[in-house]
Amino acid sequence: MAYCTQTDVEAAAGGAVKLKELTDLAGAGATNAVTLAAAISAADEWINSFARHRHAVPFVTVPDMIKTISAEETVYRLKRRRNMVTSEDKEQHDEHLRWLEQLAKGLVSPGTEPPPPKSAAVAARIVGVGDAREITREKLGGYS
Repeated sequence: MAYCTQTDVEAAAGGAVKLKELTDLAGAGATNAVTLAAAISAADEWINSFARHRHAVPFVTVPDMIKTISAEETVYRLKRRRNMVTSEDKEQHDEHLRWLEQLAKGLVSPGTEPPPPKSAAVAARIVGVGDAREITREKLGGYS
């Protein structure tokens, strides 16, 4: 399941005409659904590469922030293919990158209640090495 829809991407791109310009590489005069789907998929996988450090992905209930980042990053990827990235686009991409890094570290919440399930990569507790490494006077014998 994609995190955003064509309507979300249209809004992020500035309208249907702008989205058509970004996806219509062959000059067919319409939005290319295959190009759009590939860009959405790439943006979602980029998001998941950060989110999977803390949360089970893909998100079952897509948080608004994730949907927004997905749509805006889809536009960024489409613009990058057309060499149309502006400095504002790059700043927005960098802002998304910082937020996703914080998400991966658990410093920000994706913004859903209840929170998404934890990733299998997150350990429930720290497992010690046991008594074998216990430090005692006898084991240190001779050191002063």
